[in-house]
Amino acid sequence: MSLPCENGCGRDAVPHHSMGRPDLCAGCEEAAKHRHETTIAGAVGLPPLPGDLGMNHYQKASEERLGSFGHDLAGFSLLEWAGAAAGEVGEVANVCKKLRRQELKVGGRWAERDPDKATLLKALAGEIGDSLAYLSLLASAAGLSLAECAAEKFDFASEYQGWPGERLMEKLAVEPPLAPEAKEEAEVVA
Repeated sequence: MSLPCENGCGRDAVPHHSMGRPDLCAGCEEAAKHRHETTIAGAVGLPPLPGDLGMNHYQKASEERLGSFGHDLAGFSLLEWAGAAAGEVGEVANVCKKLRRQELKVGGRWAERDPDKATLLKALAGEIGDSLAYLSLLASAAGLSLAECAAEKFDFASEYQGWPGERLMEKLAVEPPLAPEAKEEAEVVA
């Protein structure tokens, strides 16, 4: 008895029977491999993680989910998206402050109310995820690719510091991100 592909394409899956690895058909498996090769992790030669999602996929999913909340990208200015992202990064810093208090065994009454380290690390993961969600939506609202923004800045900093490692934009094989008005001009020319 065959199982359906977990991507929902309607084809039969090639079962892997391993934890965290979805049962995909041969076509979806190949597409997933190609997507990994165009992610930053793939660009620097890291093996794919079970369930690894690329930045572009994450960004698109964030945009789609936004609509289900009754919002759209144009409903907020770039400044409002940046403010939301900054608020979440502030929450990341607050959790890190509590972790540091525990490391140093300081904080008096404040520290007494802090959750344990495992709970704080779980909260940190959540706040990092919230920060990434808002940064993703900020990039979308500006007409930018989150993956391209990250790769381009990584390459700039690597070059500036003289780091001899790989350059991610080359590995992504993409053009640098265009601002919305530049995209419109490019479409008019084409």
